[in-house]
Amino acid sequence: MDAINKIKDKSRLRKASIWSVRWKKVNNEWVLGNAKPCKYCRSLMIRWGIKHVYYSDDNGVIQKENINNMQSKLTSGSVIHLRSNLGYKDISFQRPICYNCKL
Repeated sequence: MDAINKIKDKSRLRKASIWSVRWKKVNNEWVLGNAKPCKYCRSLMIRWGIKHVYYSDDNGVIQKENINNMQSKLTSGSVIHLRSNLGYKDISFQRPICYNCKL
């Protein structure tokens, strides 16, 4: 989202698509990881008129979604940003319950 914030003429973003990919190292090999935009990033994309997002998922597959239909959640990084940069002192992050993992 930093790249979007640096664009002065936000009207150029209307009806645009955006890519979000993450690389992670697994067994000494680089593979695609989950890069689905969080709730905060989604709201910025809606504000600036971006229509679609392409992102890598946990399975290393590129997904395409319409921003308006995409379900997102806050991440711990989003909460840190909201608290420190935007003054949202009461916002909190709750780790999702995972019944299959030992968290």
